Amino acid sequence: MLYRLTKKKITFYISIATLIVMIVCVLTGLHLWNSHRASSRAAMNMADRLFDEITGRVVGRFYLMLGSVSVLTDSGANMPNMTEEPEYDGLSHDSLEFMIKSVENFDYIFSIYIGYSSGNFLQVIASRGSHEILATYGAPEDTSFIVRSITRDSDGNRKQYWRYLDKNRRVTGARTGESPSYDPRKRSWYLEGLNHDNSIFTDPYVFSSSRKPGITCAHYLINRGGVFGVDVTLDNFSRFLKEQKVSDNGTLFLFDHSARIIAHPSESQVLVQPSGSPQDEIHLLTAEESGDPTVKGITEFYFRNSEGRFDTNLNLTIENKPWLVRMSNMGAKYGLDQIIAVAAPITDFTGHIRRMEANIFLFSLLMLLLVVPLVFWISRKISRTLMLLSSEALKIQNFDFSDSEPFDSVIKEIHILIEAFSLMKVTIRKRTDALYATQQKLEKLVEQGIALAAERDIKRLVEMIFLAAKELAHADGGILYIADTKNDSLQIEIIRTDSLGISLGGTTGEKITFKPIPLYDPETGEKNKKHVASFSTLTGQSVNIDDISTSRDFDFEYVRKFDKKNRYHTRSVLTVPLKPRQGDVVGVLQLFNAKNEGSEDVAPFTGEVAGFVEALAAQAAIALDNQHLVAAQRELFNSFIQLLAGAIDAKSPYTGGHCTRVPELAAMLAQAAHDTKGGQFQDFWLKTDDDWREFRVAAWLHDCGKITTPEFVVDKSTKLQTIYNRIHEIRTRFEVLLRDTELDYYKKLVTGEHDREVLEKELDSARRQLIDDFQFLAGCNIGGEFMSDEKVQRVREIASRKWLRYFDNRLGLSNEELLNHDNAGTPEDLPVEESLLSDKPEHVTRRDLNGFYENTDFGFRMDIPDVLYNSGEIYNLCIRKGTLTEEERFKINEHVIQTIVMLNKLPFPKSMSNVSEIAGSHHETMIGSGYPRRLKKEDMSVPARIMVIADIFEALTASDRPYRKAKTLSEALRIMSFMRNDQHIDHELFDLFLTSNVYRQYAEKHLEPEQIDEVDIDQYLSVQ
Repeated sequence: MLYRLTKKKITFYISIATLIVMIVCVLTGLHLWNSHRASSRAAMNMADRLFDEITGRVVGRFYLMLGSVSVLTDSGANMPNMTEEPEYDGLSHDSLEFMIKSVENFDYIFSIYIGYSSGNFLQVIASRGSHEILATYGAPEDTSFIVRSITRDSDGNRKQYWRYLDKNRRVTGARTGESPSYDPRKRSWYLEGLNHDNSIFTDPYVFSSSRKPGITCAHYLINRGGVFGVDVTLDNFSRFLKEQKVSDNGTLFLFDHSARIIAHPSESQVLVQPSGSPQDEIHLLTAEESGDPTVKGITEFYFRNSEGRFDTNLNLTIENKPWLVRMSNMGAKYGLDQIIAVAAPITDFTGHIRRMEANIFLFSLLMLLLVVPLVFWISRKISRTLMLLSSEALKIQNFDFSDSEPFDSVIKEIHILIEAFSLMKVTIRKRTDALYATQQKLEKLVEQGIALAAERDIKRLVEMIFLAAKELAHADGGILYIADTKNDSLQIEIIRTDSLGISLGGTTGEKITFKPIPLYDPETGEKNKKHVASFSTLTGQSVNIDDISTSRDFDFEYVRKFDKKNRYHTRSVLTVPLKPRQGDVVGVLQLFNAKNEGSEDVAPFTGEVAGFVEALAAQAAIALDNQHLVAAQRELFNSFIQLLAGAIDAKSPYTGGHCTRVPELAAMLAQAAHDTKGGQFQDFWLKTDDDWREFRVAAWLHDCGKITTPEFVVDKSTKLQTIYNRIHEIRTRFEVLLRDTELDYYKKLVTGEHDREVLEKELDSARRQLIDDFQFLAGCNIGGEFMSDEKVQRVREIASRKWLRYFDNRLGLSNEELLNHDNAGTPEDLPVEESLLSDKPEHVTRRDLNGFYENTDFGFRMDIPDVLYNSGEIYNLCIRKGTLTEEERFKINEHVIQTIVMLNKLPFPKSMSNVSEIAGSHHETMIGSGYPRRLKKEDMSVPARIMVIADIFEALTASDRPYRKAKTLSEALRIMSFMRNDQHIDHELFDLFLTSNVYRQYAEKHLEPEQIDEVDIDQYLSVQ
């Protein structure tokens, strides 16, 4: 496709003509665009000013109307005669004339009325000649005012009276109704007006009697015996909107936050829906019901967008036409909050501009049609010589360098170009072949560089370096030296000579018997610059010798011996150091006897070839140096984690060599799973060295969290042990009690008031009781037997005994101990009576959560004790089983949490991303009852489940645990079979552990001879 595109060319004269036409078109287009932009901006500015003006008038009219109504309502409500309730038909009420004049003077007031707390009601309605209003209230034609009253007759019955007055206040008609249903006290205007201190406006609604949209302004009377109200119709406001000229097709309307149309210039805002009942359903028209797409589109945009919608021109698309819209918030000055929307099609403002632009475009097109033929004729005359020159260029493109008919041009620049073309033919022909050869070398260099960067095997890497350089230089043979920094010498790694068939070192496996080249004289210590390879190593310089027979700078005696022995003739030699940037030379690449391409003739190494070999050597040096660095870093990392594991083992005699032996056992079981060809493990294998490295690192670091576990918890061998065994403190208290008992005996004996024999019996009984109680507590402290309820009760009874302390127990304490002491800073009245055993506040160390327990990323699900440590004497002595409290047992188990947290902080590469998962799961079970994440089998990888088995088996069989005797093979496997039955370990892995004989191989290497007994694995295999 690319070839076809590039074949389509146009002539020069067409290019010139096209360029001129394009310039004319671009200039015309720029003019039209600039005119369009300027005129559009002017039209939009005009629209913006028009919208501002209309919005201002509408808002002003709205506030003027509501403000006057608010003043009228306040005035009427505060008139004293308004508080008098109407009688009969209300025509005699003192405030009637005020109400009539008010509705007469304000054309937007529909009615004024007073509702009283007794239920009475007086209303004046202005008909203003509306046939609709007259028909609604059944009034005569000449009625100007309708007076409506609701009062009670002499019997207490409510009656409704209608009186129709002409403009001179004469009654022209009347009607009376019994038991009216209308009760002003239940109307919203009454309730809201009565509960506010100022005049209030109701939300817009439809007046039930007149079916007109409007709002009510209400205020309670000065005696709070009723509410004065004014109904304002919105018809007048809609007519005012109709008078505002937006544009030919523009519109404006008022709506509220419920999408109801409050005022509209062209349609009624009231929707009447027959409901089948005497009273039809009446409500304000919503935008959805209006049927006006403009109203619907604007309100939908308003409710979709919460920001940037007020007091700014918006471009909306309504019925696929662009509209300019401005929305403004009327504000909540009078308790109302409506939105005024002004809208017009953009074409109303830009239509005349578009017509003008069309005329300009037609005129420009006409001029262009007249200019184009003239331009093409002139450009063809000028470009004839260039067409001949392009023909010559096409011949050169097709590698046709033959002579052509001479031609020339009067244009100076074209004349120079013609002469240059003739010279190009000769130059290009010479350079093409050289360029092709160089290109091949560059491609080869790039390919080798990529291959070197990807190779990880050091032997293959050095061989690739050597062969790539030899091929690049067309050399018959060569030697690759590797620097030995420990012995200050160059070791020969590879030797190749094609014509002799010599191939030693590298991946061939053939040994090299040549001695290394020393870099320094062994006797004088001076630098050895006699040999070209050592010179290149010491100086970092390349050496290119065309013929060694003429060279006097270096000693080639060893080369001559080689030539003589093998009937060979070494002539040209190229020696290049392998030196990474800003590093020491890591090796030397030496090539000899370059050959001309296509022949066996020996030639010198050209400067171009030497440059390519040096470039390759630089890449090779970096790759080789990177391999050394990676190997050194891996060795350092492995040594570090083994050092950490050894430190954890050495930290406590209770862990022994656990961190060292578990990785070995885990690797043995992983290898067995890797070698399995069927069953669950047929798809499991550790494919690469990185996979094995990830597994081994996880195994070495599986208990790295133990570095944070205090020794006094790990090594706790008795219940009262912390940093030391506190049974000695309790023994001292017993000693004190015994001395006090003896002193009491002698005091009583001296007085002579007591029988000596009785006193001696009491003393002997007390002494035996103290000795027995202490022996009991000392036995409890060992933790060897289960603590029954009776033993716990006896501990508490012994603890209740009292003894006198005569010395301040705060003396000699550290600041931290004082802060934790329950009576720190409070003087004591000594002596103090204390319990023989106690659980004191200072025995409790509070927990300071550091945040990782709540970290949902880790998924820890362990139950966390409320406190960090509780060293209370009674609390510890009453431990039911073993020597550890709940808090201490959590602290020991917490090492897995610390392991996960620590490993997740390490920036492991992608190839070791599963180290944390493998290392942190060795205390999980297959049914989710383990810790710290309560994982199940399906949540754990095979390596993680291998770690569970390795950790348990090593712990059971370890003989360096001072707190218990090591299990024999059969005992350990029996226990693990029970754990398998309880689904604590993977049954398939346990079967593999047995059938692969891994347990026996490990036992013969690490268990004591007396532990290795006969095992019948059939009795421990899973039941199929």
